[in-house]
Amino acid sequence: MPKKVEWYRLNAERCQQLAKTSHDPEAKRAMAAMADSWLLLATQRDKNLERRVRSVAPSEPNPK
Repeated sequence: MPKKVEWYRLNAERCQQLAKTSHDPEAKRAMAAMADSWLLLATQRDKNLERRVRSVAPSEPNPK
């Protein structure tokens, strides 16, 4: 897994932990929303990397 994706997931994990330990309902919601955003960013980055790999991969020769 690329370093940026790992970093995004780690940030999401940190936000989730903060949401769990906070006693302030507004802070809990904010941290949970931030965690969701980091996870979405990680997912989008994964998809972009997969597309890039597929577009660079050599294509199969046409059978004649």
